[in-house]
Amino acid sequence: MATPSSSLFMRLVSACRLLSLRSDVDDIILELLGRFSLERVYADSHKDAYQQLVITLLVQLNTIFYIQRLSLPSEHQAATPQLGFLVTWEVALRTIEFVLNIIADGRDTLWEARATCNEHLSTLLLSVFRILTLHPKVPANLKAKGRRDRFTHVSRSLECVCDRYPGSTPCLLLVCKDITNALLSQPDALAPPYRMKYELPTLATKLYPLPDCLSPHSVSGLIPEDGSYRDWLTQFLALRDVSQFIIGAFVQYATNKESRDFGLQAASARSRDAVLHAVDRMQVPSHIPREQLVATFKPIFEVVLRDSSDLVQCVSADQWDDEIDAIDALCLRLTDRQVIHRVSDHEVMRSISEVTRSFAALGDPNGQFRSANPSLYVVNCRMCHFAGYSSPQGLANFRLPRDTFEIPLPRQSKCNHCGEGVTMMREIPLIRQTWERLRPLESNADTIIVQRHSTTQFQLVPQKLERSMLSTTSHGSTGTSRSGPIPGSPFSTQRSSYSKDTPRTRSSPENTISYNRTPPVPTQRLNDWQRSLNDAIEPNVSRSALAVPVESTTSSLLSSPSIIEKSKSKWRPKLPVLRRDSRKSGDAVSLSSSVLEGQKLEEIQLKCLANAAKAVAKGRSARNINVCLSLNSHHALFWNQVSLHIWDVGTSPSTLKQMVSTEFACVLAAMTNLYLAYVVGNRDQKLTLRIKNLLEPSLPVVEHRMASSPWCRSIAICPTENYVVLGFENATVRFFDTTNSQRPREDRLILEHAECNNDCPSVDTLSFSNDGLGLLASIRNSKNGTIQIYQWRFPFLEFQELWSCRYRVPLHELEDNGVTSALLLSNHRGGEGLVCITTWTQSGVPMLFQPNGGQKTEIRSDASNRQGRLGTRIQCAAFSPSGTKLALVNDKGHLYQVSNPMSTPLEMQKISDSKGFTGKSDSYAMSFVKLPDDDVILLAWADSQKGIGFIKKVPITSAGDINFPPKPNIPEEAITSPNQSGQIDRTDNNKGPVELFAWDGHAIKGVS
Repeated sequence: MATPSSSLFMRLVSACRLLSLRSDVDDIILELLGRFSLERVYADSHKDAYQQLVITLLVQLNTIFYIQRLSLPSEHQAATPQLGFLVTWEVALRTIEFVLNIIADGRDTLWEARATCNEHLSTLLLSVFRILTLHPKVPANLKAKGRRDRFTHVSRSLECVCDRYPGSTPCLLLVCKDITNALLSQPDALAPPYRMKYELPTLATKLYPLPDCLSPHSVSGLIPEDGSYRDWLTQFLALRDVSQFIIGAFVQYATNKESRDFGLQAASARSRDAVLHAVDRMQVPSHIPREQLVATFKPIFEVVLRDSSDLVQCVSADQWDDEIDAIDALCLRLTDRQVIHRVSDHEVMRSISEVTRSFAALGDPNGQFRSANPSLYVVNCRMCHFAGYSSPQGLANFRLPRDTFEIPLPRQSKCNHCGEGVTMMREIPLIRQTWERLRPLESNADTIIVQRHSTTQFQLVPQKLERSMLSTTSHGSTGTSRSGPIPGSPFSTQRSSYSKDTPRTRSSPENTISYNRTPPVPTQRLNDWQRSLNDAIEPNVSRSALAVPVESTTSSLLSSPSIIEKSKSKWRPKLPVLRRDSRKSGDAVSLSSSVLEGQKLEEIQLKCLANAAKAVAKGRSARNINVCLSLNSHHALFWNQVSLHIWDVGTSPSTLKQMVSTEFACVLAAMTNLYLAYVVGNRDQKLTLRIKNLLEPSLPVVEHRMASSPWCRSIAICPTENYVVLGFENATVRFFDTTNSQRPREDRLILEHAECNNDCPSVDTLSFSNDGLGLLASIRNSKNGTIQIYQWRFPFLEFQELWSCRYRVPLHELEDNGVTSALLLSNHRGGEGLVCITTWTQSGVPMLFQPNGGQKTEIRSDASNRQGRLGTRIQCAAFSPSGTKLALVNDKGHLYQVSNPMSTPLEMQKISDSKGFTGKSDSYAMSFVKLPDDDVILLAWADSQKGIGFIKKVPITSAGDINFPPKPNIPEEAITSPNQSGQIDRTDNNKGPVELFAWDGHAIKGVS
């Protein structure tokens, strides 16, 4: 039987694998609530994010309590063995009390998302109420009266939620109110019908095939023909139980990976129709809308039965987006939690490790442990000696057969121990079976630990403090609070929540300052205030830009009442110098002279490097000067086959730091702040990877020697500087340690080509994510041109192909230089990341892929403006360290910046020019670099014939044109203010406040 393929169903299957029959459900729930409580601290400053957090919490709790409902034992089953798998009664009750308080207290923040919150809240309450009424172990100190008191608190909280959100109350929330009223009068009410009470299965048994109590005949009998609405709650909850157990049967069927056909699809469809018909016949009170009540059952069956009847309009797939994202995050957290708990049991892990290593040593006595499945054999010598997996593999022209225990050996084979002739060997299957059971339990928690300590594990962060508040704190006088006026300021201010990442808005009328109440300000006091203001601004800001005459400032502040009417509670006015471009993305941008002035081209003399190549190497290719930029420092590497030059581009002008002679022909090179890695050799000799410590030159160079076949094609060093990774022609990737010469670990990306080297594609690119936790390798199929992406996660022990990132680019096009970059943007919050693929081809448009969701976005510019087109021939690309920007350089040397690559549509802007190339060149490099004074996009290229290198530093900008303010002092008779076009106009003193401009390298701010 084919299992359902809906996205939500697959998430439920994953959650069931991780949540069913666990003994730590209480801890999981308490961890979710505790984490949310810490997130809630900064809810006021992140309204939209907090709404999503509340919805995520409700969905995750719904998933947990749904699994708990399927785990409740029936009356005929012994409850004691299954108590360990159930949430405690007290935790379940306190959970809904906590959630109800969150919804009630967050009325102002959650108002816009009230419909979604109410939907998930109602589902959660129904599940928890069902568990509380059927729980086999109620606390001993809670008799009927005690439970009534507890349900009274729940009822009051639910009434408070309804009062805080006036308007039409959702149908299921009305049902929940009726349930609480019923539990107030009789806590043991609402028990299921007799047959369901005694015959319902649990997850500890099997939910499929469907039991007779879930058959259409039994479901129809739940609603008597002449029944009244007095028992409608019991009937409604029983019908919900039927629908939940039908979904649970499908989930358990998929979880167990069943292949037998139990007729589950047809039986479920008949029971589904019976449920919908029964709900339609059920007598309900007048305040419950029948149509809405019937509609609540339809989305439940839509998860597994897409052909549901047309009683209600079919739900859309978009309705599951919140559920899918929330369950994905829950499964990821549960997996990490399981790994952490497993490795924390040191005794068990040490015992498992000793057993598996002993098995590996039996299979490979050399100690390399290269076998994926160690096996042990017995040969037919007189002593019946053991032979490991590596022994028969070492025989010439011998291939180990599979799925057989008795293996014939070639003629003249001898036992490795006694030297007797042997003809066959037999496997001991217990060794391999034990290995297969124990090996997956050896978990590695390094990735989880590094992610937990390297980035914040919370989604809501403290709001950035305004520079005025920082200035007040550091320079304020005694008795001045942080929210009080600026010391020496001519006007007082209110506490500001301004962040440079959010737009400024004018203050409300009640926060404006009356002109009549503003006292005259002495000139000396204004001088003191302006001096403290200058100290609060970044040290890299020119003081000349702030040199405003005191007399002009005083008159502009005090002489015109219009200024006071336009004054704001925040001491920085809205300054729209930074505006969005109204043209389509990708249009050519006319850069101002100030911007071009900040992008001066610097020349580096490389004649020494070029002359060294001319004296030794032969051929034009041997004399080419290649360029490489460091990922974690402001160093650039210019190199050719005979020498490598390291330049510090953080200084002005750039300085030569070190020169390294290669002694042999250099093939590949890369560098970080600590290491320089380069490969020397040729196809007739062996290749040698050399790793040199740049900070401690006295340490010996680490060398790794390898055969020249297969040939190496790509190189990368992880930002954490633990590995150097090489990609080879036969789809092979090897990991080399930077501190020793141990044998490298090798991964074959395409296993079906393991025996051949000619047909395997080369590893075209290798790139680490900026956080060093992810690695991408790209290959291109030599038959159909499909680009395939493979991913490793720290500690890089396993890899997987990202199937959703496959990208077919036709072969045999003109100017086909293949893949130029495959980049990974990691997501530290457990969600999906982003992959960028660029090529130098005619039809390979740069693409952005979301590996988990499969969404694809083309990076295109406006086709109507040929001067500003990005095109398909991309020289290189790079993500910014924050992940908020993507930079690309095309064949003409034009630098484009994509702001917010996660958003749709993309905002793209051409921000600089450089040298164009006729083909993909190793003489060009681009990267985001953090300099001592600023963060820039660094462009570096070389002219091999002239022996000159070029460095261009492009300040990181936001989308839209940027015009810098004038640098000279502003005259007394006029001040500058930005108009809507972003240009600086001269206006009269009495028409606006004084604008003091400051450029901090990221945005433009103004203060008045």
